[in-house]
Amino acid sequence: MDESAPRQERLVFAGLVGGAQVLGLASVVLTAVWMGHYRGGFSWDGSSFQFNVHPLCMVLGLVFLQGDGEWTLISEHLRYDHMTSHLAEAFIQSDSQ
Repeated sequence: MDESAPRQERLVFAGLVGGAQVLGLASVVLTAVWMGHYRGGFSWDGSSFQFNVHPLCMVLGLVFLQGDGEWTLISEHLRYDHMTSHLAEAFIQSDSQ
């Protein structure tokens, strides 16, 4: 049997995961810049800037952490805990509402 095929598949999968991580982090950073710079910043004092936290938390929870949770479902090669990712996602989502 040719054992290079499974190794090559793992390398392709690792590249896909790495690319997804970069895109996820870029979406979080771009949302933070958008809300922080172009929409006036963040606030927690009851002003209208308090809502600017909501899109950041939604992107963090629904895009980035949910994506990490999905990657862990389809791969046993990742080394971090699946439940930790979902708990962090649930916390971020509950904090944004």
